Amino acid sequence: MRSFMRRLWPAAAAAYVLIVFAGTGVLRAGFGPEGGTLNCIAIDPSDTNVLYVGARWGGVHKTYNRGTRWAETSTGLPAVRPDRGVQALVINPVSTNVIYAGTLGGGVYKTEDAAGNWFAINEGLTSRTVQSLIMDPYATDILYAGTNGGVYKTIDGGQTWSEINQGLGRRTVNALATHPAAGQTLYAGTPDGVFKSTDGGETWSASGKGLDNPAVLSLAMHPYTPTTIYAGTNGGGVFQSRDGGQTWSVTGLAAQSIRLRKFSRAPSRSPTPSKVAAKSLYMTARAVRSEKFWGSTANTASRMTRAWR
Repeated sequence: MRSFMRRLWPAAAAAYVLIVFAGTGVLRAGFGPEGGTLNCIAIDPSDTNVLYVGARWGGVHKTYNRGTRWAETSTGLPAVRPDRGVQALVINPVSTNVIYAGTLGGGVYKTEDAAGNWFAINEGLTSRTVQSLIMDPYATDILYAGTNGGVYKTIDGGQTWSEINQGLGRRTVNALATHPAAGQTLYAGTPDGVFKSTDGGETWSASGKGLDNPAVLSLAMHPYTPTTIYAGTNGGGVFQSRDGGQTWSVTGLAAQSIRLRKFSRAPSRSPTPSKVAAKSLYMTARAVRSEKFWGSTANTASRMTRAWR
């Protein structure tokens, strides 16, 4: 039986959330935070009762009890509006009070008190529509921001950013992934396919043979077998590479009507987690058109569904 997370929402109303926590068998169901569509979710690696979600309308919301109750924690973030939604969240696994948020149009924000207060960190970040954020698995002051104008890098925890787009150009970068044991190896998902860097983003090259649908919206690297990578596409399902992105093949999750937006996996404080943790991959999906998908009318729901085995 696949575990899944489903979120149904009426416009501008509280959402109904159903969550199955992989590996624990714990089920939580109830009304989630207000704020419309969920754009992203982050789980505290030191306490998996604590979750953060970024919403299109409602900034950042936090729960201490796996979703039973939520509180808005958006002080300092841009005013609530759909073109300023929170698109990406990254928690520092060493100091979990430090969290970064990528916003649509407002750039990157940072909190040092577990989302109590946020402040902008945009010096050098000329493209402020941030689609994705990742952190180097060993050097937590190094982050990469995927924007609508390419990739930017910080080596000082967000104080300054620099553009790193040689070979990539100023393409929109919907997703970023990093090798769990070699932070210099990066992947970028774009409307034109996947690009790869082996030098910390200094140079990029196309990596997409067999990727029939090049519009990549999400990326995930298997933490235990990092040569295995998954790419979620815009209406073309999930593609898999088992050779570090050199070649790709379509998986069984090839629903043509599904837009696969985000991947998320169980958190780990270690760059080399156990095989059990490595088996917890989830993906959020929205339907392109109304069809049955996993037993439900997909255009009414956003889902998290377990993908790798």
